[in-house]
Amino acid sequence: MVRLFTALDIPDNTRLELARLRPGGDFVVLQEHPHITLHYIGLVSPALALDITRALNDISVSAFRQQIEGVGVFTRNKEPYTLWAGCEPGEGLLALHGAIARCLEELGVSLESRLFTPHITLARLKRPSKNWLNAYTLEHADFHSHFCAKRFALFASEAVNQQSVYRTLQEYELEQ
Repeated sequence: MVRLFTALDIPDNTRLELARLRPGGDFVVLQEHPHITLHYIGLVSPALALDITRALNDISVSAFRQQIEGVGVFTRNKEPYTLWAGCEPGEGLLALHGAIARCLEELGVSLESRLFTPHITLARLKRPSKNWLNAYTLEHADFHSHFCAKRFALFASEAVNQQSVYRTLQEYELEQ
């Protein structure tokens, strides 16, 4: 079994800009591979993984400009656990998300039911103080950047020493 997801990889120049947002502290676990997850697929058999790899070749979506704006936090039971940079859900991103969804559904892959909230995970948080979190989000509230999304990728994910390690299985070019 292999754990899969599709995502937009972040170009190097945008990664450098995102590096300015990297928080410090012993309650922070930094995300080492910034990306915008399009669809979490989950654990699949090697045969289905191969079918997915092939089927994604048929995606036909134009390249687009992706806006990144501000920072925020996801909470669970009112506790902050993920720090993120926001991604504008523009026409191009939504078209790509939808095309991949249709492709996966045709293969019988069950998609997540939660609302698509495009973001770039910056760090996992382990009980940060409210003062630190408020100061951080205020300091970076006006962050903005962008990049041209020219491709997306299928990734495999595995846990190594309590960290997620991602491996690119295949990249797919968007139409220019």
